[in-house]
Amino acid sequence: MRLDAWVKDIAPSTELRKWFHHNQERWPEFCKRYKAELKNPKLQKTIFDTLQAARKHSTITLIYAAKDTERSCFRQSSKGELANDNSRFSR
Repeated sequence: MRLDAWVKDIAPSTELRKWFHHNQERWPEFCKRYKAELKNPKLQKTIFDTLQAARKHSTITLIYAAKDTERSCFRQSSKGELANDNSRFSR
């Protein structure tokens, strides 16, 4: 697999990651706060610009790294679309 871009800016903030600190009781609130971060206009532009640049490729694969593979704020649907676990995330 060839990596064309790493959009570190859209990852959870350092402050949010430190607050979570792999405390599973904080997981639902972590997802809520991360989704709120993603609504920031600057991040929305970064996401939009990244997707626009990626349109020239026939396949887009989004990857992430996590120690806990059982939990994700987002999941892949059966159609390959990105969705969140509680279906409340939208642009």
